[in-house]
Amino acid sequence: TLAKEIKKRLDNKEQVILFLNRRGFSTFVSCRKCGHVMKCPECEIPYVYHKTFETLECHYCFRKEKNVHICPSCGSKYIKHFGTGTEKVEQEIKRIFPKAKVARMDADTTSHKGSQDIILNDFKNGNTDILIGTQMISKGLDFSNVTLVGVINADNSLNVPDFRSAESTFQLLSQVSGRAGRSDLAGEVVIQTYSPDHYAVETAAAQDYQAFYEEEIAYRKLMGYPPVEQLVAILIAGEDEKHLEMACDYFFLRVGKCSWNFKSCKWKSFYYRCSVWCSHRNLLWNCCSFFTYIER
Repeated sequence: TLAKEIKKRLDNKEQVILFLNRRGFSTFVSCRKCGHVMKCPECEIPYVYHKTFETLECHYCFRKEKNVHICPSCGSKYIKHFGTGTEKVEQEIKRIFPKAKVARMDADTTSHKGSQDIILNDFKNGNTDILIGTQMISKGLDFSNVTLVGVINADNSLNVPDFRSAESTFQLLSQVSGRAGRSDLAGEVVIQTYSPDHYAVETAAAQDYQAFYEEEIAYRKLMGYPPVEQLVAILIAGEDEKHLEMACDYFFLRVGKCSWNFKSCKWKSFYYRCSVWCSHRNLLWNCCSFFTYIER
């Protein structure tokens, strides 16, 4: 459907914006024989494959390594790139529409001074037919000739392990949808998702803020999440992991039992453990008392 709509716009000399909130070519690299996943040794986060530079990059600490063709774990050649980023979308669009003038705007293509202005001016002046980008194209852009916005894999933000994921998805979809039909020309938005019945997607497609709010606030009340209840996130960091564990144990002893996720990794010169979530009012008061005691 999206491909047909793009072709229709190109035939009418109109412009298209394609949104995917995931830069790079593939989201992770894995061996199909042993299941090994290429991860950053500092963060334990899967590398993202960037085809333009033939590198594997960690989007947390920005560590880079050369792309691999042999599995470092079992020596197999059956190592493959999985997932989709803006680079892959750009490649596919150029393959399907070889005559179209395509541009990509993400952190990789706008790293040089003035590069973002060049991309936007080319699109504004009609030198680009299709603009592909991440969150940076979702708001603040006003192009009268854009009549189609395509949202690719809207589930990226919906399935993030965060109680605000539905809110973020609704916000992104609402913002990027507003890029189409900003003149006398009628605009259309195509949202690709595996969860078309999710209230965040349905209400964003209908531009119904009130309906989204009523669904979301009921969920927040049920689970005791902000803004109904208060929530504190604490990051405890240190250069020595053993000392860090002792500090965390002391913190829990003083504050009380919290909902927490143990994660010990190394970032630059720091080991960090994240995160500690405190939601009960007594625990929040204990946290405040603890940090007041530390200041003294």
